[in-house]
Amino acid sequence: MATITLRSEKGSPLTNTEVDNNFNNLNTDKYQSGDNPTFGNLTLTGDLKPSISATVSAAGTNQSGATELSDVYNIVTTVGRSLVDLYSC
Repeated sequence: MATITLRSEKGSPLTNTEVDNNFNNLNTDKYQSGDNPTFGNLTLTGDLKPSISATVSAAGTNQSGATELSDVYNIVTTVGRSLVDLYSC
């Protein structure tokens, strides 16, 4: 967790160095897309309810055009080709 110097806690305006240090600390501790975050001990309270999407329709003819499966459970309701078509290729 970043250490930030607050003016309200210091009781006087921050120096340029303190402001720069605040930004450096935030920049060092930030999460960036593509990072692999690590977590300490996590505690779950209440019920774990995994996400379910029951109305996913297949799309596209290859991976780049396919429908993204973004929930824990995905029920695909529409498929473009039958198994017979797939096996006869």
